[in-house]
Formats: sequence, C-alpha cells, structure tokens
Amino acid sequence: MNSITLIVLLLCLFAISIVVGEVKITGTVSVTVTVPGRRKRRTAEHVFDVVMFMVNQKTGSRFRLNPCDYALYDQDDDLTITPKDFDIIFSDMDKTKHVLVEQLFRELDMDNDQKISLTEFEKRRGIVFSKKTCVIDQ
Repeated sequence: MNSITLIVLLLCLFAISIVVGEVKITGTVSVTVTVPGRRKRRTAEHVFDVVMFMVNQKTGSRFRLNPCDYALYDQDDDLTITPKDFDIIFSDMDKTKHVLVEQLFRELDMDNDQKISLTEFEKRRGIVFSKKTCVIDQ
C-alpha cells in the first residue's frame, strides 16, 4: 500500500469518525532478540516488533496500519516525532512495557536530540524494526 492510498484512507476514516465515533491510533511494541550464528562476534541484536491499529472508539472496529510509515507517529503534525507523540500512540499499552517504547525511541533518535526527523527514521527503520513489522498484508 503506498503512502497516497494510506493518506486517502486515513482522511476517509477521519471523516467517518466525525459522524460515527472517535478514531484513535494505538500501538504495541515487543522486542525480539536474535543471536547471529557463525560469526566471530556473537552479539545479540535487538529488533522491535511494532503493531499499530486505527480504532473506532465507538464501534470497536479496527484497521491495521503500517508502523514503518513516519506520518503515523507525528501526532501533533509538527514534522518531527517526539516522546510526546510516542506517549499518545502507545498510551493503551501496559505501563510496565513502556521501557520498550522508550528504548524504541532512543534507537530511532540517532542524534539524541529528543526528536526523530524523517531522515533519522528512514535510515534507522530497516535496522530497528523487525522484518515482519513493515508487512501489513497478513
């Protein structure tokens, strides 16, 4: 699904939400640890499994979104992703697992300025997200 299709879908769902109910984007994060085999250095690699849904709060219906799309994380439309944006998206997640959300943010924030730019996101998403995260047609 390309970005234009996703944007059109999001706009349609937003328009429907005005009439039917409130739409919210929610997500969960988990970590997969892999140990590469047959290398001189056997270091563990941490990759994040992220699942995001657009949920109609009134009907409970939901639509799976692609977590590798930068625009989904920018909740306040300031063209950067901040910890506040992550707090909004992952607010429904179990509070004991929020350390994973913080770790995900640190992994994507290359220059440690508490903001994730589009450039940082594009460079890091292939390393930080698991291979199955960006596949949504399941």
